[in-house]
Amino acid sequence: MEIGFVGLLSRVELNVRRWRQGRAGEVDVQSRQGSSYTCPAVVGLAPGVKVGRPKISIQKDAKKLHEPSKPQNTEVDAGAKKAIPLRKTQTDEVPMYKVILMGDEDYDENHVVTQLIKIVQLDKKEAQRIYIEAQQLGESLVCVVTQEHAEFYAQQLKRQEIFIRVEEDV
Repeated sequence: MEIGFVGLLSRVELNVRRWRQGRAGEVDVQSRQGSSYTCPAVVGLAPGVKVGRPKISIQKDAKKLHEPSKPQNTEVDAGAKKAIPLRKTQTDEVPMYKVILMGDEDYDENHVVTQLIKIVQLDKKEAQRIYIEAQQLGESLVCVVTQEHAEFYAQQLKRQEIFIRVEEDV
C-alpha cells in the first residue's frame, strides 16, 4: 500500500513503502534521495469508506440567484406605476416634545428667569417674556426639542422648584 505525503520535511515528497511488521502505529518511509525515516502512522478511514461530497452545486445555485423572478401581471397592476419611496430626513424620524412652563403665584421672577437662562440657555428678554406669559395665561411654551432634551430640562427645572410639563408635539 502506498500513500503520498506532500510538503513534509522541507519539500521532500515521501512515499510509504510498507508498514513495519513489528511496530504498530509507525510507518517506514523513504525519500526519493534514498533517506529512510520512521514516523508515526496517521490513522485514516477504514478501507472501503468513501469521503462524502456536499449535495449543493455552486453553479446551479448561482443560476438561481441571477435569474430574475417574473412578476405576475394582473388587471389591477396593468395601469399602476411604481411608487417612489419618500426620503426620510432626521426630523421626520425623531418625535419632538414641548417644554411648557406652568404659572404659579409662588414663583420669584428673578429665580425663574435666571434658571431658564442657565438651564435652557435662553436670552434674558425671552426668559422674561416666558415667565410673564406663564403668570398671565397659566402656562407658556419654553421650547420644542427631542424627548431626551425635554426630559432633561424638566428634571433640572424641577430641582429648582419650577413646574414644567412635557408633552408630545403633534
